[in-house]
Amino acid sequence: MKQMVRIRRPIFPHKRNLHGTIQSICGECFSTVGFAGAERELQVAENAHVCKGLKLSKVLRPLDRN
Repeated sequence: MKQMVRIRRPIFPHKRNLHGTIQSICGECFSTVGFAGAERELQVAENAHVCKGLKLSKVLRPLDRN
């Protein structure tokens, strides 16, 4: 019997910039995912995002003691 692997999806906080666009930031690797004029326009970029940099879960995970 195969065990199901659960993939945790990062959260994407949104920040409104001074010039009116909205910036989506990956809550896991802190990369900017995209800019848009409306929040609903960021969903495509957020769904396509793959973390490539430092991940928060790796930083906060306790050190292995083997």
